[in-house]
Parts: sequence; structure tokens; C-alpha cells
Amino acid sequence: MKIIITIILYSLTVVKKFFSALHTHAESVFLALPNDSPVILCIKAAEYWLIGRVTLVNKLNGPKEIALTFDDGPDQLWTPRVLDIFAHYQVKATFFCVGQMVKYNPTILERIVKEGHIVGNHSWDHPDFTKIPLLAVHEQVERTSDQIEKVVGVRPRMVRPPYGAVNEEVIQLLVASDYEMILWDIDSWDWKGLTGPQVARNILGHVTPGAVVLQHSAGGTKDTLKGSMDALPYIIEVLSEQKYTFSTVSAMFQLAAYRERTCPVEKRRRGR
Repeated sequence: MKIIITIILYSLTVVKKFFSALHTHAESVFLALPNDSPVILCIKAAEYWLIGRVTLVNKLNGPKEIALTFDDGPDQLWTPRVLDIFAHYQVKATFFCVGQMVKYNPTILERIVKEGHIVGNHSWDHPDFTKIPLLAVHEQVERTSDQIEKVVGVRPRMVRPPYGAVNEEVIQLLVASDYEMILWDIDSWDWKGLTGPQVARNILGHVTPGAVVLQHSAGGTKDTLKGSMDALPYIIEVLSEQKYTFSTVSAMFQLAAYRERTCPVEKRRRGR
């Protein structure tokens, strides 16, 4: 299997830590790094850096693609607004959904899938995976996948751990269970209740080809994510003017988003 980890890495020590956790548990591991990462600066002109079965991918010269991702939904307030914006601009995105939210808002999840977006797993009730037993981590992931499959008939392969919190044991568990772990390299910090201009600046000031952007489609108080909603149309328009195209995580990294036995539709879509 392949593992895609896109995250800001600050030192080679951090890279080695990931390698030690992943090296014997995956056929290939791709770490997609932002272009200004110190690790990228260390290898500069190299297109890749192979260590065993681990490949560090430099997307500096890649296509101008970007993946917008939204966590913590679906809900009845913010997720429909995100979907309305995407429908207007004909943009596809990836939604990492919380199982509990899927249970209470099944029709919103149905709309996400119906409108061509991709669904990932974001745990059942958003615990820190490094602070609960591994058995509980497994139950969090599988229960969420069960709920998503029950509602829309697809079983996600992509998992985003809450808070991006992982350790060696969590990584090994996800890899052994044939999940793709997806993090991010641009954080909008929208959950802090920032204004639209602040959210836009956090994203547009760090965009590079192959970037994975983190925003939220649920959570906080009734006004917490207003800035994120205000910023989204502007972000799409600015990046479109800069000739960026918007992709789902699975399409950008050429991953199977769902278990193949439950989702022939996704396989056909990716083949277009």
C-alpha cells in the first residue's frame, strides 16, 4: 500500500521518526512536503529522495493543483454553505467526516457524495489518537467507516487523525488496516473564529503546487466559522486567477478513496 503524509516537517529528525514507524509496514511511503520546508531546502534540486521503501516527493515542479479539505462535518449550518459555494464555482473537495456527525446528519453526507466530493474518515467523536488505547483508535476508525458506508454505500480508505495527532503505534495500526493517513500542509486556523481576510491570508500566503489545505465545515459556536465561509469564494477566485486547479486528495495523489468492493463509482470517476 501507499501512505501519503503531507505535513510541515521541521527537521530531518522528524522525517526519520516517520520513517522508523512506516518503513516495515508499507510498500511505499510518499511524504509530500511544502516547497519551503527545511527538508526540501536540504535536498533542493532532487526530484525525490529514496530511503528504503520511502520516497520523499518534491512537488516544486509539479502541476498547479491544490486540494481543499474540510474537517469535522457534516452539520446543518456550515457544511451546506460550503457545498453551495463549491456548487457555484464547480469545485470538488475532500470532506473528512466525524462519525457522530454523520449519524445525526445523514442527508448532508448524501449531498456531499451526490455532488461529487470525496469523503474521508475523521474518527467517531474527535479524540486525540495518541491519548487513547490502540483498540479504541481502531474502534473510532472502523465505527466511523461503518456509519459512512451505511449512509452512502462507500467505505473510506483515507483517515485524518483528529488534531493531526499520531505516534508510531497509531501509524502502524492505520497502515496495517490498509488506511491512507492524510494530514495537511496549510492550516487556515479558521476554527479560532478568524475573520475572512485572516483566513484568506493564512491560506493564500502559503499556497504551493500540491498543497493540502485544512478548513472546517462544522464546529465551534454559531459564528466561529463565518470567516472561513466569507474567505472561501475569494480563495477560489484568487487561486483560479493564478491558474491553480482544484482537486480531491485522492485524485491529486492518485489514491483509491474508497474500498474498491464498495465503490465502483469512485473507480470509474478516477479513470476519467
